[in-house]
Amino acid sequence: MIKEVLAHLKQKIELDVSEWTTQQLSPMLEICVQQMYEKLESEAQEFLQSADKIRLSISIGDQIKDEELAKQKEPSVWGRLGAGAYTLFTGDFLTGGMGMVMGFQAMLKTILLQLVAGVILGIFGFINPIALIAASIAAILAGNIWNLLSLKGEIKKSVGKKLSEEIASRQYDLAMAVEIKVKEKLTEIKKAIDEGLSAEISSIRGEVEKILEERKLGKLDNQKKIQNLRNLEEENLEIDNELNSLMFEAGLIT
Repeated sequence: MIKEVLAHLKQKIELDVSEWTTQQLSPMLEICVQQMYEKLESEAQEFLQSADKIRLSISIGDQIKDEELAKQKEPSVWGRLGAGAYTLFTGDFLTGGMGMVMGFQAMLKTILLQLVAGVILGIFGFINPIALIAASIAAILAGNIWNLLSLKGEIKKSVGKKLSEEIASRQYDLAMAVEIKVKEKLTEIKKAIDEGLSAEISSIRGEVEKILEERKLGKLDNQKKIQNLRNLEEENLEIDNELNSLMFEAGLIT
């Protein structure tokens, strides 16, 4: 009977949390994350376009016009920066993969599901369901209810009531727990973006250093070729002088 009541209690909590998530938490999170996304989107798009412009300049050795760059497909911030870096930063391949393959909205929904699961676990962390059931049974037995079917019904009703009372009494603690979970996820997203931007910068720096090294080696090769040409020129001059001397001695020139 305890297992049955526990299952009922868990189901009730999940339903209540699901309803609360759908009506309150989810809209709040979507607005919050969407605002962050829109703010980062414009800045990151500008950054990525600048990065692409630098890469194109490096590869073709010339400047590319802004209008030509604008014709290219705009990079996806979440596909290029956020999702991949989120995977590396958190180790969450499922959520990161969602972002890379299906886009930001799918990734947000996956994160939201994780938050709901975390909230449910958090509630069970604050509330001891066994204690609620024990208290309910004690109160019901004190009322002399001995019929088994009536007992089960009364326990479920009483547990539901006590659960509501317990949640109401711990409203602040539960709100703080949810806030912490939300902040953790938002921090993960922000850090993922930062990691992605850092990776882009490091990649460009590496490409620039490689080009500079190649040009440095090429410059050394050119200097060596120039020196060889000068040496050949000096040798030709010496041969020409010797030839003139021989021709003068032979009386061929005066």
